[in-house]
Amino acid sequence: MLSITALIYLIVMGHTTWSHRILTLINPVFAKKHNPLVASISEHQSTSWGSFFFDFHFSLLFAPPGLFYLFKRRNSISNAKLFMVIYFTISVYFSAIMIRLLLVSAPAAAIVAGCGVSY
Repeated sequence: MLSITALIYLIVMGHTTWSHRILTLINPVFAKKHNPLVASISEHQSTSWGSFFFDFHFSLLFAPPGLFYLFKRRNSISNAKLFMVIYFTISVYFSAIMIRLLLVSAPAAAIVAGCGVSY
């Protein structure tokens, strides 16, 4: 708690700054308003569904059942299952914001889709 408070204090006082890429991940509209040069780069554009399907193929179809089965038994959820759910949801969110982050979410989608197929 103390480290989070110290980080917020440093940011508010201006001793450290966030880069445009991190602010674009948190707020997707930030780059369009404040830095049009970053917004014009094709790697920083939002991802279309065609790109998701082209990169994930059938993992995209089996990932939602995989998430369902990872949460099916809540009393037996392990740290590994919880990590995969969090990793998958965060990586899919960030890959929807920037097309270049599809590489980050592909392993998570493959593992969660594998859980869906195995169940």
